[in-house]
Amino acid sequence: MTGDGMDANCELFSLQSRVAVVTGGSRGIGLVIAQAFRKAGATVAVVDLAIDDATPRVEGMPAYRCDVTDENAVGAALDRVSKDLGTVDVLVNNAGINSLGPAESYPTATWRKVLDTNLTGAFFCARHVGARLIREQRPGRIINIASVMGHVAPSMHNAVAYSAAKSGMLGLTRALAVEWAKHAINVNAICPGMILTDLTSSRMTDKSYEAAMRGRIPNGRFGTPEDLVGAAVFLASPAAEIVTGHALNVDAGWMAA
Repeated sequence: MTGDGMDANCELFSLQSRVAVVTGGSRGIGLVIAQAFRKAGATVAVVDLAIDDATPRVEGMPAYRCDVTDENAVGAALDRVSKDLGTVDVLVNNAGINSLGPAESYPTATWRKVLDTNLTGAFFCARHVGARLIREQRPGRIINIASVMGHVAPSMHNAVAYSAAKSGMLGLTRALAVEWAKHAINVNAICPGMILTDLTSSRMTDKSYEAAMRGRIPNGRFGTPEDLVGAAVFLASPAAEIVTGHALNVDAGWMAA
């Protein structure tokens, strides 16, 4: 398509004039999404616990240190972003951790850490961004990075806390989408399948595990963080104007099998 039609399509997926925050954005999935948002025209801030005074920017984007499990730290970091860049109107809740182990002996402290980081942290960030948007009567977008493990139990490894947290994130997505619809704040989730990152790649040294995981995926293909870019830009863009409360699987057919 050429001419006005192409221009219209470009505008449909443009993030010009948007201010976006990506938590856990210093590496992996978060960093790739942050870079894609910037390429689509957004002003992007990276929020991550790994940030320190020596790394005020990540890949050219302003970076802010924040432990998402600390609600005061979340408020302080997001207030700084708004002061420096403008009101945040796109939030990607990507910060997350995982710790494997059998449920019958899973440590309580580890359970709480995974739930606090993956679920409570997402709520803290969404609450802060949502409250400001409501006060200022501005529309917004919140995108929660969940997982296919929020839909189904992990069968290749023991991940009780991670699965519980991602299931909770899907519930959080639906609840906020309904509650904030009247404020024109769209809340959606992306549910990746097996995406190769530094964390997941380390498991592939076990060849039997890798073979079993590939066998679970209809086309046998593992994804990369770049495979999530289209979904994230779409949900943040004008193209998704009335898409809310949705969990978009990006999983190579995992949930269809």
